[in-house]
Amino acid sequence: MGKWKAAPDWQERLQEHLHACIASSGMSEREVCRRAGISKSTMRSWGQPHSQSKKYVNPNMQSLVPLCEALGISPEALFQGARLGK
Repeated sequence: MGKWKAAPDWQERLQEHLHACIASSGMSEREVCRRAGISKSTMRSWGQPHSQSKKYVNPNMQSLVPLCEALGISPEALFQGARLGK
């Protein structure tokens, strides 16, 4: 088996910023995912290595846009905050 590589910094910051946005929304992670129509496992998989391919799972726009709408932010704001480490 190959070694797991560390997630690129931007993916870690995206996860951190996403969780900060969820916390500041006053909603639970479950509620945000319900409103966005995605599963918690989908959201949690972002930035994690896929068990078989070991490639990192990145959010796709079909999941990301509804998630941002549920949080009341734009995808640009989510990525900008992740890029700046906010």
